[in-house]
Amino acid sequence: MEEFEADYKEILEALDIIKKRYGDYTYIFQIIDQERKQSTEHRLKMELFLGRKLKRGEYVHHKNLNKEDNRIENLWIVNRSEHMTAHQSLRSIGEAIALILYERRVVYFDERKGIYKVRYKEKVFDDIKKGRKLGEKKTQSDS
Repeated sequence: MEEFEADYKEILEALDIIKKRYGDYTYIFQIIDQERKQSTEHRLKMELFLGRKLKRGEYVHHKNLNKEDNRIENLWIVNRSEHMTAHQSLRSIGEAIALILYERRVVYFDERKGIYKVRYKEKVFDDIKKGRKLGEKKTQSDS
């Protein structure tokens, strides 16, 4: 995989490609015969890895859900049904995670608005950055 990543960088340089970020995805722009071609980076990368164009109905899924992470080992080629199944499977996981966060008092239910909210969002992100478990008390070295 590392060899492919190095080859990919060389290919982009050789093709005089422009990369730009719009929304969640990185787009690749190239001028061919005075016509601008564009693709998302993860689709182009998968096509180069496979050595062929993606077929109609083929999707490229980011396994770790980070749309900025276009490493080939993070990309998975699927059909529409498989792609929807992958995303739908997150719902039950999300509910399980929400339950754990609720029990640890990281998430609470706002009865006035009828929605769940993150308590002390900045503190939660700080805990994650410092490698603490959610709800874990600070130690002397954290201060």
